[in-house]
Amino acid sequence: MFAGRGATFGAVTERYDDGALVVYTDGSCLPSPRRGGIGFVILGEDEAGEEELHQFSPDGYAGATNQEMEIKACSEALRVLCGPKASVELSEYRKVVVCTDSQFVWKHHKTALYQWQSNGWRRADGSPVANGEYWDELIGLIFKVGKPVVFEWVKGKKDRYTKLVDRLAKDSAKRPYARPLSHTSVRRSQSSQPVDPGSVQVAGQEVVIYVRTVKRMHRQRSWRLKYEVATKDRDDHGRADFAFARELLCDGHYYLVRFGDGTEGAWIEAVLTEVDPP
Repeated sequence: MFAGRGATFGAVTERYDDGALVVYTDGSCLPSPRRGGIGFVILGEDEAGEEELHQFSPDGYAGATNQEMEIKACSEALRVLCGPKASVELSEYRKVVVCTDSQFVWKHHKTALYQWQSNGWRRADGSPVANGEYWDELIGLIFKVGKPVVFEWVKGKKDRYTKLVDRLAKDSAKRPYARPLSHTSVRRSQSSQPVDPGSVQVAGQEVVIYVRTVKRMHRQRSWRLKYEVATKDRDDHGRADFAFARELLCDGHYYLVRFGDGTEGAWIEAVLTEVDPP
């Protein structure tokens, strides 16, 4: 991990109450091949009370998604604050303000804290929460900080801090680990239709599907699939959607499956048989 001190950027802490430790975070995802990175800065004070910048650009993650990186950036920033070699003395501050340009993190962190966690990382309809393991990690670190942690949304790349963390995150993505953050197997699509979540009505039907991607969801002990409807005489033939399964299906294969009734999300209730391409 690269960590360094930069020049004082200005009194950003004037935007917040006295005693607030301000952290800026950002995640990045680069294509071809896909890899992700994170960057964050911690705004402390030197002995003279002047603002002091501590910047971090850890090695990135092969195959990561943008949402994974936005959550991970917040987690790693809090991990640094909790660690034995923290760049600032956390006891000197009353609270921590995490500034993120991710509406995804800002909108959902309270839901993760107060609902998803107590519900076993499942949504109200019973479907697994995507990135549950990373939300779980973030919530654990929020409690570990031992201070109130407040998330604030800021517009990306609009000031010196957001531009800096954007650059740090992109630099991080250029140095990915050989081992990806999570394993997702991917095959080429057979349909020209884009993925449209919810486009396939789940109502207990038996249908042949083509599996495009498979991702393990560790917290929920299940698998998240991106699939295409391959039964040719159906009105939704060729549509691409997401579903969940309790047993592993292989990407690039065709299966005759039976969906649940939809009351607990888009679950595959049973895998009846593997079939040849229609």
